[in-house]
Amino acid sequence: MLLYDGEENLSSFLQQLENNKDYSNIPNLYYLDDHRNLKRNEIVESKTINSLPPDFDGFDFSKYFTDNLWIPIYISRACVNKCTFCTIPNASGGKFRHMPAKKVVENMEVVKEKYGISHFSFVDEIFLVPKMKQIAKLLIDNEQKDISWYCETRFSKLLTADTTQILRKGGCSNIQFGLESYNQRVLDLMDKNIDIAWIEPNIIN
Repeated sequence: MLLYDGEENLSSFLQQLENNKDYSNIPNLYYLDDHRNLKRNEIVESKTINSLPPDFDGFDFSKYFTDNLWIPIYISRACVNKCTFCTIPNASGGKFRHMPAKKVVENMEVVKEKYGISHFSFVDEIFLVPKMKQIAKLLIDNEQKDISWYCETRFSKLLTADTTQILRKGGCSNIQFGLESYNQRVLDLMDKNIDIAWIEPNIIN
């Protein structure tokens, strides 16, 4: 069993599988040795992120019950925040890291060209507002007017009226927010790092 992200560890595992099958130095691996004893290798936080375009070769898109397909894509892994109720910081097994916005837009354009699909769902644990703005501006500059996308983010003082207009012009069609409470004391106990004064303006914008 390989725990957490697999970009680095899976490659090491496959190499050992083809060679001498010595699994003792592969990080984040739990396995049974020749005597059926459970071995737990060192847990190491991931530092890399897979920047390749998503590959959907072999998927029969005609079997989806919708006219507009939405392709999952991401710009980051893990989360910047550590809310008290959330398992993501412990379950993702790595520090927060992200790709350059230019690379993400290139991946979107590759998917659009290859599969004829121009709707994207960002599946990041958190999509930070500055990155959202960079994505939107690049799509505007590249004149990708038919590309649309949605994402999940936190309430933020950075989501001003001017910023949301840029996001909309740059293809953002929908934003989901995590509103666990509309009470500042409860939000503070959750370590949400959100001011309730941001919530209503964000929704209006």
